[in-house]
Amino acid sequence: MKRAIRSLLSLLLCIGAAASCNMLLETDQGTQQQTSPTRMRMDLTTVPVNASRVSIPVAVDCDMSWQVSLEDPSWASIENVREDASHKGSFTVQLGFNTQAGARSNTLVLKCGDKQMQKSFTQEGLDAFFTPNNIQLRSGSKVKLSFSPSLDWTVDVSDTWLKLSPKKGSANAAVSMDVTGDDFLDVGSRTGRILFTFDGTYNVEVPVQQFQKNAIILPLSSKTVSFRSQTLSIHTDSNVSYSVSVNAAWLQHLGTKALNAAEEQFSIEENTGTSSREATITFTAQTEEGTVSSTFALTQEPRDPMLQTHVPGAYNIGGIHYAYTPYFWQLSRVSGDGSYSQVLLNGKTISAYQITGIPEGMQVGESCTLHFVVSQKGVQAMDRSYTCELYYADEELLWFRSSAGEGVWFIVKK
Repeated sequence: MKRAIRSLLSLLLCIGAAASCNMLLETDQGTQQQTSPTRMRMDLTTVPVNASRVSIPVAVDCDMSWQVSLEDPSWASIENVREDASHKGSFTVQLGFNTQAGARSNTLVLKCGDKQMQKSFTQEGLDAFFTPNNIQLRSGSKVKLSFSPSLDWTVDVSDTWLKLSPKKGSANAAVSMDVTGDDFLDVGSRTGRILFTFDGTYNVEVPVQQFQKNAIILPLSSKTVSFRSQTLSIHTDSNVSYSVSVNAAWLQHLGTKALNAAEEQFSIEENTGTSSREATITFTAQTEEGTVSSTFALTQEPRDPMLQTHVPGAYNIGGIHYAYTPYFWQLSRVSGDGSYSQVLLNGKTISAYQITGIPEGMQVGESCTLHFVVSQKGVQAMDRSYTCELYYADEELLWFRSSAGEGVWFIVKK
């Protein structure tokens, strides 16, 4: 009986001081067994690592024995696990070469007693490994190709007209190589590939495109912009004098710069319609070999139909609209330190809707975090946060659109 009373008192003390309780349970033999750690830590760098094979060191500090695993062991492994008598230890996460274009992520799971913790890490893809990851050459020019490998490497080319140096290198040494091509006098362009082999195992290609001797090179050939009025800048690289033409009245060219690298500026009017619209910008040069031209396709999005709504409130919060209606609701503004709140108050139902965290002087296109709070009869019924973009503004109202794409909108009086 005394032993049972002692066990009950121990359990009550643990409940009353849960934050510091070490979950010590008394067994039938009178011994105590620790089931939950009081110290549990896992330290690793969470900065994205590059695509080549690397090792991530991880340190662990627990006061109980621990185990570690990976959510996706198909492209990473846990090696060199060490744990001393005090349960401090370390291990390494070995990553394979990411030969995909995009990044990939994984999660470490540390288990200690009845608790577990997770830490995620990201490995970049080839899009972020080579700079640039897609080479465009003009006849007679050269491009610097840079990368930072963690493995020994060699390189070859797919075509004899493509030249580069150096042809091999060692691990953990930053590389900057010159890529050039023989003169290309044909009309159009030609393509080639730079062929890398890392650690004698991993094969990676970098595509190359070389343009004819007289060329107007556009790094981008198309772009989609928002409905707002704005200025468009297009970078060109050419060795000929060219002219610029557009085929839409809502797009105006602001100026022409002729030779070598240039930034061409265009003015785009606001799209007040409900449909997207398109235009083509043509860069043309007349040379001894004939006409040289490049085109740029521009698409402008329509105005969102939500801009037709001019009633302050919160819209599509869980499928419900919380909008201001006269006679039932009072609309007020509460200023704070650099931000303000919009409050809708219903005195009859003793309800209030608040949109808080609205920055003063915010510009269209900027983002912020807004909080939506619902109170009913003095009791808070909802408190949600949304990352929002200031989508549009007129003389009286601001339209905020949730960046998560779930259709949530906030309309706020200035």
